[in-house]
Amino acid sequence: MTSSYSHHPAPALQAQLSAVPSVNALLDRWADCAGDRVAIDMPSIDGERLRRTYSELRDSTVRMAEGLHELGLRRGDRIAILAEGQAYAQCVLGYLSLLRLGCIMVPVNPRYVDEEIDHALALTGCIGILASPAFASRVDRMHAARALRFRIGMRDAVAPAWVDWSALGQGGALQDVPDVDPTTPANIIFTSGTTGKPKGVLHTHGTALACGAIYASALTLCAGDVYHHPIPFCTSSGTQFTLMASLWAGATLVTEPAFKAPDVLARMREVGTTVFLGVPSHLLFLLDELRRTGGAELPALRVWNYGGAVMPHEAIEALRDAFPKVAQRQNYGMTETGPTGALLGPDDMDARPGSTGRPMPLCEIRILDEAGTVTATGEAGEICVRSPACMKGYDGNAAATEETLEDGWVRTGDVGYLDVDGFLYYTDRRKDIINRGGLKVGSIEIEEVLYRSDQILEAAVIAVPHPRLGEDIAAFVVPRPGAELDRPTLDRLLQGALASFKVPRSIYVVAALPRNAMGKVLKTELRELVAGGMLRDDGGIGP
Repeated sequence: MTSSYSHHPAPALQAQLSAVPSVNALLDRWADCAGDRVAIDMPSIDGERLRRTYSELRDSTVRMAEGLHELGLRRGDRIAILAEGQAYAQCVLGYLSLLRLGCIMVPVNPRYVDEEIDHALALTGCIGILASPAFASRVDRMHAARALRFRIGMRDAVAPAWVDWSALGQGGALQDVPDVDPTTPANIIFTSGTTGKPKGVLHTHGTALACGAIYASALTLCAGDVYHHPIPFCTSSGTQFTLMASLWAGATLVTEPAFKAPDVLARMREVGTTVFLGVPSHLLFLLDELRRTGGAELPALRVWNYGGAVMPHEAIEALRDAFPKVAQRQNYGMTETGPTGALLGPDDMDARPGSTGRPMPLCEIRILDEAGTVTATGEAGEICVRSPACMKGYDGNAAATEETLEDGWVRTGDVGYLDVDGFLYYTDRRKDIINRGGLKVGSIEIEEVLYRSDQILEAAVIAVPHPRLGEDIAAFVVPRPGAELDRPTLDRLLQGALASFKVPRSIYVVAALPRNAMGKVLKTELRELVAGGMLRDDGGIGP
């Protein structure tokens, strides 16, 4: 039997998807039939939170689109959005306004340094930017700024040549609505850069809608839900998954300016969160905060949703102990896949430990060996995903597109296998498989063991060069507050659960792990620290 699995047919969902030609049409539908329902509740650049009903959201974005059109923006123009999490509402309003015009939105990570922002603008050929005031002077200094015809400040005319967006769209509704269909490009999102230089992933109105429909179905989102997350807007989860799933379901989307466990818990109680999304580290920090405060009252909550990394089984159990009536759903995907892929439901958490679930609705998964042949069931290889939410390609990078995308299938670069029932088991990134003297070791396997210690808050394992073995194993651990970690204790933990060749030679105790905007650990930075001789085995950092 081969390792290829498709979700059961979902003709009703496919039919619904086929009936919606664009994100604009989806928003119009909800504005017309449920205009008084709250659509977004988000931090705003003025320091307050901005709430908009579906009717208000449609009206605001149409007026903004009119103003952008009067300014000179036209269908196909590429416009960057650059702002901190405190301007989440403006990012969403700007994005939906650009979609109304048939423009292409490029979300830029606000944590980028100037060189990275400049590279992002030049790489995608942006002719304009919508930015918060903090970035205006920085953008003006950049080489790519010379190609910007439109510079729009999110508040006030922050610098010469910048237009105040609050002054736009005063002339009435958009008169000449561009013809936007499923094939119209919608956004270019940069990959996470966890294993290399980020690439621009091109999505259309059709792939964005498919992502929303698939996730709304997989998470059982409905119009009465309050969907809440702290994920940055610039990511595929912020731009594609959460926003589009909430719009598809007609739910209320609540976002945070940044992840701070006490603030998130307070907001969950305030707004009556029903479905919460976070990466595993977010949920681990929430559990710690709940233990510290001794409170776990979230009466409206019905689903914990997590993805972006493997959730330790011990954390799954701890979450269930604290919230026995709240279902858990774990998703697997990546920017290139929409980020659709696999989902593990609450009924399978115990029966399939370590699995990331079966294909989501309308999704297919197969496993390929190094020769590109579908593997046998249970045999590990590269995970490939195909769904209507998959990217159209890497913008301006035909070679990378050809290497990654084949007949609609995305080669993820992840390693895993499918069992006989079609459950996916993710074992590692290809670059995170450690070849220690010819013996292959998955870093996740070691991380899972480290997470068993109640003294460890976070863990990451990487390959490091070795003169004879080729590669050796190094682990980074973050202790819980007040914990005292020592090597003998960690060795006993690891040696009791792993073969001797899997035990890390070096273990570094650090205050925090480097992460990208999505919360994923940047193992590239950990490798650079080791390669640069910046670390000592006792956990100290020095020259």
